[in-house]
Amino acid sequence: MGRAVTRGIRNYLAWDEAMNVNPPWNPTNLTVPSIAEASPDGRGVGNTLHEDATVAASHYIEYSPAMDILNQYRYTLGIRAKAENRDWLRLMFVLAGVDAECYFDVANGVVGTASATVDAANIQLIATDWYECWITFLADQTAFANSVRIDVAEADSDITFDGLDQDSLTVFRPQLCEGWGLDPAIYTSEVPLT
Repeated sequence: MGRAVTRGIRNYLAWDEAMNVNPPWNPTNLTVPSIAEASPDGRGVGNTLHEDATVAASHYIEYSPAMDILNQYRYTLGIRAKAENRDWLRLMFVLAGVDAECYFDVANGVVGTASATVDAANIQLIATDWYECWITFLADQTAFANSVRIDVAEADSDITFDGLDQDSLTVFRPQLCEGWGLDPAIYTSEVPLT
């Protein structure tokens, strides 16, 4: 695994190809097996999110190490994902006020419900069965205690469901970058780029 940076863009999320490393990635009601499939760009591996059988619960992975987020700066949070046995995911960045969050149908390429704090959201097909999903938002605080969540969803606006002990989604290269949009060349293996 390597690191790349173009145009001086920084990815605030470490271990983007090893989401089974805990910390910084903390799973709740799911596991991230060490066996994963090839990434959409062929340069790495995707991570399978395997929901457990917990009933009436959320199934997600959270990144919560300190991130130097600046007040009134615009950020973009994104991920590459493909459906396995679930079609929907939710991307969420925890803010001081209303969280920035949006649902995505990664089987059909549809943007679902977004919170009022999301300035823009998009989904695009990037390879067979793989979609890139992202949201852009304005940070409402200067803080080091924010977190990123990637939830398996049962449908648009539905993250609470009975788990089926199955592979739900495969995800690849989550990014949190300053500004609008993601950079496809950015990836990390161990530490955030500076």
